[in-house]
Amino acid sequence: VVVLNTLEDAIELLEKRSANYSSRPTNPVIDLMGFQDVVMTLPYGDAWRKQRRLLERGLKKDAMPLYRHVQAEKVHLLLEQLLDDPVNFSEHFTT
Repeated sequence: VVVLNTLEDAIELLEKRSANYSSRPTNPVIDLMGFQDVVMTLPYGDAWRKQRRLLERGLKKDAMPLYRHVQAEKVHLLLEQLLDDPVNFSEHFTT
C-alpha cells in the first residue's frame, strides 16, 4: 500500500507518471501458453494501444450490423446440420 501525503505527489505519480504504473506484471505462464501478444496480456504501450483500437472498432455497437450476414449464415448452417443429424445435436455446436 502506498500512501501519498500531498495532492502534488498524487498528481505526479498518478497523472504525470501513469505510464510507469499502468502496465501489467509479466507472467511466465502466459508466455508459455503463447498468449503474450493478446491484448488482455500485453504490457501498456504502443502495441496495446493499436490492438485496443482495433478491438474497439470491431466490437462497438455501430459495427454489429456488419456481422449480421455472417451470423445468419452460421445459423442456417447449424439448422441444416441439426435437421440432417438431430440425434447427435451437441456435436454441431462449436465455439
